[in-house]
Amino acid sequence: GVQLDCSRGGVPHVAALQDWAVQLALYGFNALLLYMEDVYEVSGETFFGYMRGRYSSTELAQVGRVAAAVGVEVIPAIQTLGHLEQVLHWPANAKYRDTPGVFLAGEEEGHDLLERMMTAVTKPLRARRIHLGLDEAFGLGQGKYREKRCGT
Repeated sequence: GVQLDCSRGGVPHVAALQDWAVQLALYGFNALLLYMEDVYEVSGETFFGYMRGRYSSTELAQVGRVAAAVGVEVIPAIQTLGHLEQVLHWPANAKYRDTPGVFLAGEEEGHDLLERMMTAVTKPLRARRIHLGLDEAFGLGQGKYREKRCGT
């Protein structure tokens, strides 16, 4: 398969992603990974893709339908620990922030968000698989997590 970065620059149009799926099928590929840091709608979360562009569940479903018709599995690739600067810098999302760009682990509210994030991308794509990015979580546990648990 091939992974497309949908988080850098402009968010690719749905038609472009559908064209990619068809082209990949013609070349004999059977998987398309969509790398999406925050460019998809999450129920109850205003700032995912805010001022950047994002895919609605309807749009993701449209991509998934075309891809499935040509035998290409669309696999969402999302960030769940680091690379979340675009979402976490908003004051409304401070409750999810450990350090700038790093998700606050160990909190029930955060676990709920992670579940909603995974559902937001897997359900419309009818994805059987998902890639969860956990890289570049610089300072993990050194911010709010440490303050809450160690008092420093």
